[in-house]
Formats: sequence, C-alpha cells, structure tokens
Amino acid sequence: MSWIKFAVAGIALCAGASVASAQGGPPDNGMRGKMEDMQEAQRKELRQVLTEDQRKIFDVNADAMKERREEMMKQRQRGADSRLTRLDQIFGSSAATV
Repeated sequence: MSWIKFAVAGIALCAGASVASAQGGPPDNGMRGKMEDMQEAQRKELRQVLTEDQRKIFDVNADAMKERREEMMKQRQRGADSRLTRLDQIFGSSAATV
C-alpha cells in the first residue's frame, strides 16, 4: 500500500475516532482493530525500505511507542475507575450503573 493510501485511510479512521470521541467515548473495538491493522501494515511496509541497521532502531522505537500507548491506556482506565469510585462514594453504588 502506498503512503498516500495510508494517509487517506488514516484520515478516515481518525475522523471516525473523532466522531466516537465527540459522542462521549473512545473508538469501538472494530475501529480500534482497523487502526491497529493499518498501523501494523504500515510498519511492515516501512521496514522493507530500511537498511538492517535502520530496522534495528526502527524496531526499538516502535516497541517503545507501543509500550507508551499501552501505559497511557492503562492510566485512562485507572482514571475512569477512580471517577466511578468517587461517584459511588458521593451518590452510592447505583451512580455507576446510571
């Protein structure tokens, strides 16, 4: 896939994610899966044009980026959990189910 196709697909997925965010939530699992598949395909294509030394650096950076993204997702979940706990403390356990 050419970089132009990746760019267009990326813009479309970002627009979908923005709509989901505006509606009050993160992208659904289907959208998230598409985004991850596209990122993986792009990484594979990029690796093909790199030298062996460049691939090593690219892989280290890609792994670090994935770890940061996973940590950010965990932090967001912890924040959501703490907000629900706080609502439970204020309004009782039924607040989390509303």
